[in-house]
Amino acid sequence: MSNGDIGALERAGTATDEELDAQIRESLAASAARGVTTVLDLGDRRYRTLEARALPGLPRVRAAGPPLTVPDGHCHYLGGVVALGVNGVRDQVAEHVVRGVDVLKVMASGDMTTAGTNVFAAQFSEAELAALAAAGHQAGLKVLTHAHALAAVWHAIRAGVDGIEHFGCLTETGPEVSEELLEGAAAAGVTIDMTLGFDLSQMPSPDTMPPGIRAVLERTGLDFPTMYAERVELASRVRAHGIRLVTGTDAGAAHRSGTGGPRSRSRHSWRPATRSRRQWPPRHRSHPSTSTLLA
Repeated sequence: MSNGDIGALERAGTATDEELDAQIRESLAASAARGVTTVLDLGDRRYRTLEARALPGLPRVRAAGPPLTVPDGHCHYLGGVVALGVNGVRDQVAEHVVRGVDVLKVMASGDMTTAGTNVFAAQFSEAELAALAAAGHQAGLKVLTHAHALAAVWHAIRAGVDGIEHFGCLTETGPEVSEELLEGAAAAGVTIDMTLGFDLSQMPSPDTMPPGIRAVLERTGLDFPTMYAERVELASRVRAHGIRLVTGTDAGAAHRSGTGGPRSRSRHSWRPATRSRRQWPPRHRSHPSTSTLLA
C-alpha cells in the first residue's frame, strides 16, 4: 500500500482505491520475484489488502485491515480510528471481524512519522488494550501492537497481546529496558519484532529525514548507528530471556531494504533456547506495506 518513500504512507490516506490496488499489486509482484510466498500486511486503507487475497500468481496474503488507533493518533488517516473507551474498542474489533481480517494491528503508542502524536506515550489505556486483545482472541485472531513508548510496551504485555512491533521502550530521556520488563515479556509469551533489518547506508541523512524522527534522535541524544548498535545488544538480552524474536524493517514507513517489496523488510526468526507458550504462525508480515517473516 506504500512504497516506503518518505511521506508515502501518509499519501496512502488520500489515495483512491485504484491507486492503492496498483501499489499493493506492485509490492506483491516484487515480493514474488524475490521468492516470497506469503505476506502478512499489518495496516491498509479501506481494507484494500483483503481484496489482494484472491489475486492469482502472487504471494498468499493475510491482512489486518486499517490499524486500530485513537482519534488523531498514529496512522489515523488510514481509517481505523477507535471511539475511546472499552466499548469503542470492542466495536472497532467487531467491524474488523465482520470485514474478515486475518489478524488485528493496534497502534499502542504514538510515532515519529505522524505529526501531533507522542512517541513517548501510550495511546490506549491498559484496560482498553486488554479489552481489544480479549475481543480479538475471542474471534480467533492474533493481536499485534505497534509500541515505541515504554508505557505502551508495558500496556501491551499486561494486556495479553500476541506480538509487539518495534519494542522501542522509549522515554523522554532515551530507551529504558529493565530486567523486570524482559521477565514480564517472557512470562507473557509475547513475540517481539525490534525492526532491526534495515540498511544503515540507505537511511536518510539528518537534513532529509522526517522532522519527527530527527526530533526524537536529537531529544534522546542518539544517531542511527548508535541506536542500531544498542538495539542489537538489546536483542541478545531479549533472546537470553527466552523471548521469541523476529526482526525486519518498518516496511512502508520510509526505511529502505532490498528484500521483499520495493521498500520492504525481510523477516527472519531468531530462535531462543526456550520457546514461548504462545506459538507464532510461520508467516510473512509487514507494517504497513508488504514484507516477509520466516519462522
